Amino acid sequence: MTGESLENDDTQRMLQDSARAFVSRSGGVERARASRENAPGFDRGIWRTMAENGWFGLLFAEEHGGLDLGFAEAAIVIEELGRCLAPEPFVSAVVLAGGVLRRGDKTPFRDEKIQALIAGEVIPALAWQETVNDYDPIRITTRAVSSADGVTINGRKQFIPAAAGADAFIVSAIGPDGPGLYWVEAGATGLNLALDPCVDGIDYGTLELRDVFVPSDHVVLAHNAGPVVVAAVDEARLCASAELVGVMKQALDDTLAYVKQREQFGRPVGKFQAIQHRLVDLWVQQELSRDVVAQACTCFDETDDPARRAAEASAAKARCSEAGLLIGRQSIQLHGGIGYTDAYHIGMYLKRALVLSAWLGNAGMHRNRFAAFAPEAAA
Repeated sequence: MTGESLENDDTQRMLQDSARAFVSRSGGVERARASRENAPGFDRGIWRTMAENGWFGLLFAEEHGGLDLGFAEAAIVIEELGRCLAPEPFVSAVVLAGGVLRRGDKTPFRDEKIQALIAGEVIPALAWQETVNDYDPIRITTRAVSSADGVTINGRKQFIPAAAGADAFIVSAIGPDGPGLYWVEAGATGLNLALDPCVDGIDYGTLELRDVFVPSDHVVLAHNAGPVVVAAVDEARLCASAELVGVMKQALDDTLAYVKQREQFGRPVGKFQAIQHRLVDLWVQQELSRDVVAQACTCFDETDDPARRAAEASAAKARCSEAGLLIGRQSIQLHGGIGYTDAYHIGMYLKRALVLSAWLGNAGMHRNRFAAFAPEAAA
């Protein structure tokens, strides 16, 4: 083992220890349960603590105050957050919105927002989707028309996670120079946000923009936004897969603990061979998912090639979406009747898996996408 790999292993172990300590102190799944009834659905105090831990800087360069690490390190933290169903929008704000900020035009305004994001002072949300199951960032109708000292935006965006707690929206629109990205403050005149609750208790937002003025210095990217959005979305798909690994791991751990203590016919149900076989099958699915995510992280940390990244992101998302739903549903079954009650935690893991598996494309969509990109990635 080289000196560099030893250093990486030490960094990853420290990150995992830090994330596990945070989870044990933050209230775990009980906090996730309580957050469902309190807007905006997460705790800004916890968000600032996560920032103080340095996690928001994992994927950012040192020049912006980041740690300049990689997706292997980010996945470790995100997996632990998935285990406790942490409601904070790490993936959607730091990875997805942060991903387009990293690739934005190099301006003082962009640099300021990156530093604020890393410090936990601002929570951005990327508003790019307009129709169901359409993941083409160029196929949009939102327009940004030149006006005095900026642009005026009109359009509609859907499926924005953690929108209720966002301080600003990075909106994709066809601008004077083509597809661009624009920073719109949450309180901007002409901006209307409607919330739709998901099954896991987290709201998705629909954004209506009617003559919303954006100053010229609030342009994140003036043109060629398509490849930038695609790159950030693929990074979010990978990190959502890492979160799914955490969800399925904890669901399986809780299920294993339950079948060891639940008795039927005079002995724990976990002693029955049929139950053991099912648990082993689920464990195999969990480990396959973990390995696919690890492989994808290695690819993302080694190359910026969009075809390779697309193939790996879709492979991870397809595998983890399918395995997460399988483990969630089987865990409910193995808990018996109590698993169907909202008062019991295991149902929350299935609900989170349902939302994550559908976000940014389900398993079927990503199998097809992997088939399309795999030959190109291998060339």
